[in-house]
Amino acid sequence: GADCDQCVPGYFGPDCSPCTCGPFGTCDDGVGGDGQCLCDNGYNSGGSVCVPANCTNNPSIAFMDVAATNCEGTFSGGTCTVVCLSGFEAVGVATCTLGEWSGGECVDVNECLEGLGACDVNAGCTNTEGGYNCSCNAGYTGFDCSLEACPQDCSGRGYCYNSTCHCYPGYKGVACERVACPNDCSYHG
Repeated sequence: GADCDQCVPGYFGPDCSPCTCGPFGTCDDGVGGDGQCLCDNGYNSGGSVCVPANCTNNPSIAFMDVAATNCEGTFSGGTCTVVCLSGFEAVGVATCTLGEWSGGECVDVNECLEGLGACDVNAGCTNTEGGYNCSCNAGYTGFDCSLEACPQDCSGRGYCYNSTCHCYPGYKGVACERVACPNDCSYHG
């Protein structure tokens, strides 16, 4: 072709070759232009045409409480199934749109409402982010509040094991409340 003095918009170089950026970018056009594409946000130059940007291979960076993801493509329109940490459940699917992951999240499971909390009937259940806590009723102890507490907390003179006080040397009684007599008071008291 003949050399051009001036190219119409969308054409570049001395031969006024057509730009191929497509509708998602701007071409460095004109006689002095080189035809390079300046792509819109969310698009990359896939050779000489602007195409939707790919997402990273690991969208879990973008999500809280995610244990793993199972991705079916990092291209625009690709999806990832979100696998949540314990105490959370996945809602929706993450989708790659213009280089960004969106959708799909991990939401807290209310173990207390759903009957998943392991609190005994002698406890109140309080939901927490990713878990739950048991609050023991008076007279009960243990992680799930299923153990009867020792009387008077063993009076501070022993330790509680399986709802029974085990008294330190020199103390006795159901709650370790009495001082033990040396040598059983030589059987005189």
